[in-house]
Order: sequence, then structure tokens, then C-alpha cells
Amino acid sequence: MNPFRILQSLLNRLLPFTRPGTPLLQDLVHTVALCAFLYFAPVIFENRSLGSQQQRPLADDATATDNGQHEDNQHIRPAADRNAAAPALPNDGAEQFEDGDFIDDDDDAELAAEEEEAFAAIEAARAVGDAPPQPGADPAAAAAAAQHRRAAAAATRQVGAKKARSLARRDQRRAYHEFVRTQAEAQRAREREGAEEREAELFEEKRRRAVAEAAVEERARREREERRERERRAREEEGRVQREALKVVREGLEGRGAVGVEEVLRRVGRRA
Repeated sequence: MNPFRILQSLLNRLLPFTRPGTPLLQDLVHTVALCAFLYFAPVIFENRSLGSQQQRPLADDATATDNGQHEDNQHIRPAADRNAAAPALPNDGAEQFEDGDFIDDDDDAELAAEEEEAFAAIEAARAVGDAPPQPGADPAAAAAAAQHRRAAAAATRQVGAKKARSLARRDQRRAYHEFVRTQAEAQRAREREGAEEREAELFEEKRRRAVAEAAVEERARREREERRERERRAREEEGRVQREALKVVREGLEGRGAVGVEEVLRRVGRRA
């Protein structure tokens, strides 16, 4: 049996793109070319992508920085500019409501701390990423520098987003406190409107109570006077009866030496 035929049939079975009718040398050339392409293709594409990144890092960095600075200028402003642009409250210029809550001081301090940390990170990333690539430098180092620049631009945009969310929360809190203050003022206005009516009703109630108490006191006074009058008349009547009884007894004793009780009662107008 021919070993060359055996090797050719084995290669034809192992290599899927070959056909039994093609020469063995052509199959081997195709195999070597395919292996070389599969080996060198990733390196070629990586070198091409690194070259394109090295050609456009400055332009991408400038565009990202401009966009980040524009968004940062839109959302990150100093505290003095925010205070100047913020609308003044109806009561006074200070952002303090009647319940004594400050709605901006804590937020401003927290936002300032966040801004300082974020800007420190951005400056550190820019300091690392702004270094110009040296001739013959490692492509990986150049890619890392470009990545630092992109991270700085992303951090700038992130600071703008955080600032926007913080401003939105502060505006919501301010709107809530403004709503509470408005409701309190409306309640006090309604109370002031009904105060005169309530005072008039209270005065009328006091007057009616005073009149009723005066009537009760007058009736009690009349009853006391009538009772004293009845007692006076009863005492006078009792004195008159006593004097009349003494007179009858004295006359009976002087005239007859004796007097009857029935006669005394009849003379004084009493019944036995």
C-alpha cells in the first residue's frame, strides 16, 4: 500500500477545505497560509488601532475636554453665582424658613467637597494623560495615557451630572419648604379673617352670660328681701299676739282673779 496515498487521504480528512482531487502541496500551502493569517491578524489589527489612537488622541482629548467644560460650566457654578441667580424668597433674602431649617448650607458644603474631590481626580488624571508621547515609547503606555485623558473627560461629565442631581434635589427641597410656608401663611390669613368674627361672638357670649347671671342674682335678691319681709311680719305678728295675750291675762287676773286659756286664745285670734 502506498504511504503517500495514506498521508494524502489523512490530510484530506483533517483539513475541511481540501478536496480529494487537489494536490497535496496545494493543501499544505493553504494550511500554512491560514495558520499564518490566524497568528498575525490580531497583531496587525492591534497595531492599526494603536496607530489610529496615537493620531487622534489630542483631538479626542480637546473635544472631550471642551464638552466636559461646557457641561461643567452649565451645571457647576460658584456659590455666589448660584445665590445671585437664585430667586429671592418673599420674606427675606436668607434661605431660612419659619421652622428654622437651612436648605442650602449643608448642600453647598457637600457639593463643594464633592467638586474638590472630583476636580482633584480630574487634575491628577490630566497630569498623567497630558504628557506628550515620546518617540519610540511603548504603545501600551500611549494607550494608557489616552485612557487617562478619556477618564478625565468622563470625570468632568460625571461632576456635571452629580451637580445637576444635587441642584435638582435642592430645588425640590426648596419647593417643598416654599409650599409649606405658603400653606402656613394661608392658614394664618384665614385665622386673621375669622378673628374679628370670633371676637364678636365671644363678646356676645360674655354679654349673654353676664345678663343671665345678673337676672339670677336679681331673682335671688328679691327672694331674700321677700323672705326677710315675711320673717319681719311674722315677728311683728308674734309680738302683737304676745302683747295681746299678756293684756288679756292681766285684765282677767285683775278683774276676776283667774283667766281661761280658751278666752286668751279667742282674744288673740288663735284657735285652741
